Amino acid sequence: MTLPMLSKPKPTAKPAAKPAAKPPATKPAVKQTVFHSKLASSAAQPTTTSTIAYRVTGKVQGVFFRKHTHKTAQSLGLVGTVQNAPDGSVVGVAQGPSPAIAEFKTWLSSTGSPKSRIDSAQFNDTPPIAATTFAIIR
Repeated sequence: MTLPMLSKPKPTAKPAAKPAAKPPATKPAVKQTVFHSKLASSAAQPTTTSTIAYRVTGKVQGVFFRKHTHKTAQSLGLVGTVQNAPDGSVVGVAQGPSPAIAEFKTWLSSTGSPKSRIDSAQFNDTPPIAATTFAIIR
């Protein structure tokens, strides 16, 4: 059995006018991601370079203080040196962006290595150095 073909009904009224054109949609604002890293923050704003000489006293020899100082300095992007002094203190020079130097000074003054005891930390501004790495001097 075949079905009869149905024809489309003819419109009886004029089709409704098209709705007014919508204004072009505005693109949502692009969400900007801010990366919080030393590299990104230093690239965004120029910082000045600082150079300091430091001396840390207390129980700072024989407790891996130089090793931890080296690791911390490298993580902050600093160059310079650290070494044991004959009087039992640890001395050195550090150079890098001023915010990193400030963080390094705080670390030297209050944190140090896990087994160290910091009695005092002295810092002096010093002329720039020509170092390209941070080295432990033995």
